[in-house]
Amino acid sequence: MPLLVAVALVPLASAQGQSSDDSTLYCTQGGGPLGAATDAEHSVLVGDPPLRGGVRQSRVSVGGVTTRVLESGPRRAGHAVVFVHGNPDSARDWDALAAAAGPFARTVAIDVPGFGKSEKLPPRFQSTDGAADYIQGVLRRIGVRRAVLVLHDFGGIWGLQWAAKHRRALVGAVLLNTGVLIDYVPHPLAVVWATPGAGEIQMATTTRESFVANMRAVNPRPLPDDFVQLMYDYYDRAERCAILRYYRSASQGFMTRGRDQAAALRPLDLPALVVWGDRDPFIPSTQAEQQRQAFPHARIVRIPDAGHWVHIDSARRVRSLMVPFLRPKLGLKLPIGVQPGNRRMLVRVKVEGILPAYQVVVRLRRHGSLVASSTRQATVARGRVLTLRLSEPLRRGRYVVRVRARGLAPKAVHLRVVPSSRDGA
Repeated sequence: MPLLVAVALVPLASAQGQSSDDSTLYCTQGGGPLGAATDAEHSVLVGDPPLRGGVRQSRVSVGGVTTRVLESGPRRAGHAVVFVHGNPDSARDWDALAAAAGPFARTVAIDVPGFGKSEKLPPRFQSTDGAADYIQGVLRRIGVRRAVLVLHDFGGIWGLQWAAKHRRALVGAVLLNTGVLIDYVPHPLAVVWATPGAGEIQMATTTRESFVANMRAVNPRPLPDDFVQLMYDYYDRAERCAILRYYRSASQGFMTRGRDQAAALRPLDLPALVVWGDRDPFIPSTQAEQQRQAFPHARIVRIPDAGHWVHIDSARRVRSLMVPFLRPKLGLKLPIGVQPGNRRMLVRVKVEGILPAYQVVVRLRRHGSLVASSTRQATVARGRVLTLRLSEPLRRGRYVVRVRARGLAPKAVHLRVVPSSRDGA
């Protein structure tokens, strides 16, 4: 088997029926000799970089297990773009993409139990169904009712399991080298991690030097050094044992999950963007086409020479694909029943896309001067009629009606008010 370090991601069940108990004691409280070696070697080199402007950090507890939650955008929005990382990653993987979506949407990134700055030791949620239930618990606690999922690696299995259980809450998905895994053959390291004893030895013999070297070896494009070093900062013994538990939750039926998830999601026919690095050594790019079994009309983009962490090694390209997919578009129709003397104007605002528009404001101007403005910022999903109340009766002449919303390009229509007009045309 080629030398690989504990860096990849997809769950599989070669260890169906095997116990997770291991005579090495690596995942016991004391850790035994192998655990002691890991504890002595592991250190924090980089530490968490500063959060970007506008990002809110909190801790949320679900079932007695706490985790870090990073948010941006409207605080109380019921719709959110929810980012779910893979293995051995964290919520900080999403800093750049969350920043790109934050101007127009609420974004939420969490550390899945066992990773990053989550509470790593309790094993309760460290299975496919457990992670899915934990995601639901977090979203419920922070008031998210509908979600567009942005998923990578193992996060695809966890996130789509959540979606299969809460189909009415899913409105779309961005899949980055992940998704419903169908007819998938696990990579060698997945088999090692699924095997009691062998997995513990592999974890115990991984050092920062070997981790970084192998991350460089398996990726066709260089990953930023700070990204790799931070990944190892989080990669303490508790996280390594969580990884072993996820890979060994054989009773969860990893081998059938892809087909089951696809069967649950296919009838919804939701929008999806699939982006795949063609040189992924862990989940081959042939899996990209399989995503249409869950999302029949998915757009699939394969990026040559990109690897498994496509959102990191091809960050600009992924951002240029994801942002237009997520960002709503404003539309504006001519106001209803406009004629001289009216003190009220009804303006029809349209929103195209899978997310609502926030902080929507309509303004009416005449010769450059403000005549009226909607009295409160509105949230608009699909369409809504907003009312403009004028301080004085509408006069004959030309007006401009303009609509603005948080993070979106404004739209305007020109309006001519004449006595014979019944519809504002």
